[in-house]
Amino acid sequence: MVSCVDKNEMVYRLIKEGKKKSFDSDFKGAINDFTKVIEYSPNNYEAYYLRGCAKFGLNDAKGALTDIDYSIKLNPNYADAYCTRGNIKFNIAGGKNAAGCPDWLIAETLGKENMNDKTRRCK
Repeated sequence: MVSCVDKNEMVYRLIKEGKKKSFDSDFKGAINDFTKVIEYSPNNYEAYYLRGCAKFGLNDAKGALTDIDYSIKLNPNYADAYCTRGNIKFNIAGGKNAAGCPDWLIAETLGKENMNDKTRRCK
């Protein structure tokens, strides 16, 4: 069977579906969708980021950090990824601000809005 949908359209649809599944707490389904995106588009930093978020939803902090780290490697200016990585490190550290501060400060520098609640304890 030949698909009538081009690769970019398929990636768009899978990201949209994966986001919806994450929103509905279907993290396993979301991970499957984001993994398919990565198969179609191996340098898609958003797919790695979103898959990392879904993994964290399943309490897989190590897997989440691996994906989010790779997302940042692909796009070092992705403020959302730094913010989320800081949140995960903060969570792992039992709520210690120092664990999340380096990433939160980078996210703030990159223009992520509403970071002051987190970064004011870092400065």
